[in-house]
Amino acid sequence: TEEELKNIDPPPFTYEGRRYTAYEAQQQMRKMERSMRKQKDRCIVADAAGDVENHAIQSIKLRRQKDIYEDFAKAANSFTQYERTIVGGYGRSQGGKTAYVTRVYNKMNQLVGTTTSEGTEVKFITDHFVGRCIDRKITADNIKNALTNPLHVGIIKTDKKGRRSQEYIGAEARVQINPDTGGIVTLWATSTSIKRKYGVIP
Repeated sequence: TEEELKNIDPPPFTYEGRRYTAYEAQQQMRKMERSMRKQKDRCIVADAAGDVENHAIQSIKLRRQKDIYEDFAKAANSFTQYERTIVGGYGRSQGGKTAYVTRVYNKMNQLVGTTTSEGTEVKFITDHFVGRCIDRKITADNIKNALTNPLHVGIIKTDKKGRRSQEYIGAEARVQINPDTGGIVTLWATSTSIKRKYGVIP
């Protein structure tokens, strides 16, 4: 009927402060799907180049896009169409690698709230930080041990841009954290020579 045709579309809804009609929601979802295809391409290129850190960063961004896509579809009372995000070269193997990066990211995110031996609280982690952890094969437990039970804590240093950092040397990881922001700046695996210096190995 004429009345049914007038009300055939779902009612408008609001997502993150913006109001969407049914048509606008469909357009937004198509845009998200295009973005995910491009992001999968970036994952493929990084993996093919053997760039472990960059692959991790791109994988985290893809996972974040998927989360937003699913959340938006739910708010729109619609359904996801992952067949629209298919990209040649991104199959089960690539999907498994992205899933692994997601698991590592979630584990590293649990470091937020950790208080170092010097009283600095870890307030956030970055995608680059997670990428370096994977590339350098450093675990969340290695990092937490360095921050809370260090072999040595360096003095606070300031770089040319005025950013401060303090190094915590642990048995398996060396971690630099900004005492002002609570963000982990960078990290390395503890070298054999440093382990010998602090008696970790004879």
